[in-house]
Amino acid sequence: MTTVGEFEIGEALGEGTAGTVFRARHRETGEEVALKLLHNANADDEDVQKRFVREMSILERLEHPNVVRMLDCGLHEDDLYYAMEIVEYGTLKEVLAKRSRLPWRDAAECALQIATALDYLHTEGIVHRDLKPGNVFLAADGRLKLGDFGVARDESAVGLTIEGFTVGTARYMAPEQIKGLASIAHAADLYALGCVTYEMLVGRVPFDGVSMMEIFDQHLEAEPRSIREQVPDCPAGLEKVVLAMLAKEPADRPASAAVVVEELQQILDSPDEQPEPATEEAAGDGPAEPESLTERLVSGPAAEEEKTASWGVVVGVLLALAALIAVAAIANS
Repeated sequence: MTTVGEFEIGEALGEGTAGTVFRARHRETGEEVALKLLHNANADDEDVQKRFVREMSILERLEHPNVVRMLDCGLHEDDLYYAMEIVEYGTLKEVLAKRSRLPWRDAAECALQIATALDYLHTEGIVHRDLKPGNVFLAADGRLKLGDFGVARDESAVGLTIEGFTVGTARYMAPEQIKGLASIAHAADLYALGCVTYEMLVGRVPFDGVSMMEIFDQHLEAEPRSIREQVPDCPAGLEKVVLAMLAKEPADRPASAAVVVEELQQILDSPDEQPEPATEEAAGDGPAEPESLTERLVSGPAAEEEKTASWGVVVGVLLALAALIAVAAIANS
């Protein structure tokens, strides 16, 4: 088995432009970790190395329940690596690929936890710049954890991004990122959170297209379609928060992630938005409701299952109507 530093390398968990993430185990303690190793092909690329080192330096100083925690880093035979806590329940992207969209309360709870992570990062002078479902990880304790700081900006250090250079993921990029402005600030992360929350609620991103340029044009010019037109049970207050985060101008978005946290918490705590209590009869009929957010996210029905169930109802209704018509025809004959 290959070893890197104090770790034995196992299966590959994922691959990015800079490095590959492996499941690994500490040789002495037996602790399982996710270990990111810089690609050999990038070993001589000074810019990629600088970004990898910057990612390590950012993670090294972060400690928050909603941020993936780094455990170790170093050099192994000239290969840069760092080890971080392993998050076993996959990503929000995988949940949405299975379920398409989430109940509004689960979506709001996810957004609240992500906004809490952003509030911490922004206080520490970090702008993530690549918030998307694939970078939100689901932990066993019910928490969502923000990870992958490969293009994050540390406001306390000399940045690598220059004006005119665009970083991020097209479907979640703020207009100022698309324009390649050098002064990307906290508001860009809030815009991305607006895109992610919209996707959780509706089942699709607010702006999409067949090409990157088409997507960029929509971010710059188009207005998102009303959430409540597509999801009638979404609270008006939640739609207002999401659309505010999607404002084209950074100054028109919420003042901070802390403001978003407060607004989302108020919506979830509102007496008007509390879920109906389960009856004793209903409570005894089936399995217990999953307790943690992670359990609810991963145990929800797949989109195809929901679609099949819906078509089953339609077919049942049609068959019943056909039977009634047949009975009427016989009675009239």
